[in-house]
Amino acid sequence: MRAACVMMQRNEEDCLEPWLRFHGYLFGYYNLFVLDHGSTIPAVLQTLERYRRLGVHVSALPADADFKRKGEFVSAVLQQADSTGLYDLLFPLDCDEFVVMRDETGRPSCERAGLLAYFESLAAETAILQVCENFLNTLGHPGIFFALPYQKVFFTRGGCGHVDEGAHTGVSPRSAQTKSTRIVYVHFHHAAYEKLQRKSLEKLRHYVSTDDRATLAAYEAKRGVGWHLVLNLRRTKEEYMSIMVPGGLSIEFPEIVTIFELLGIDPRFCDR
Repeated sequence: MRAACVMMQRNEEDCLEPWLRFHGYLFGYYNLFVLDHGSTIPAVLQTLERYRRLGVHVSALPADADFKRKGEFVSAVLQQADSTGLYDLLFPLDCDEFVVMRDETGRPSCERAGLLAYFESLAAETAILQVCENFLNTLGHPGIFFALPYQKVFFTRGGCGHVDEGAHTGVSPRSAQTKSTRIVYVHFHHAAYEKLQRKSLEKLRHYVSTDDRATLAAYEAKRGVGWHLVLNLRRTKEEYMSIMVPGGLSIEFPEIVTIFELLGIDPRFCDR
């Protein structure tokens, strides 16, 4: 059983090393593919070089490469990896997405042997495989997440075609069918307020002018690509932190904290 993970990032100073360590633990560093989109932060560049030496495949995109072509760039790497015939499963991921699952009882799990056994059970599928749930991080509460619906795709061997910009949908040369799975992405989307504001602005600039609040409001109303990022900009810090309260949608997942600590990952890496 062998799986590839393809991820594109730029200056992900908080998530990058945790992402590499966790997925290196699950899949092996030599099965990780990172597209670097013109990172400039020295610590990020040093991390990429350090993990490249451990086997991670790191390739560079120029800083001026059109971010709106992200789906095209990621699809090309997926297809290249698929063409080797080495991989049973191929995951397009974001730097803040960590692969876990619900076991047969519905319990969240990131136990490696169980995950690999479940991956093995999916390997013969010909349909496009779907992730239907994410565990969204709660700042200040490591191991507690909001369990929310999600829509992402991944592929089995020979099935890699194209994904859209966020890998929410995909096209396979083999089948138009889809199949829901028990795979879940732990989603470290929430970051310290100032960093979230900066990252939201950086991403939105690819799609819409961020200088005019009325333009942003109209973009949010029509649900343009990345429209949810406008909500980040509209919230005050107090409003943002007020949602970081465990409640009815919350789920406890202490196992991932234990794995993180064993791997030398600070479970509060997004709180900084």
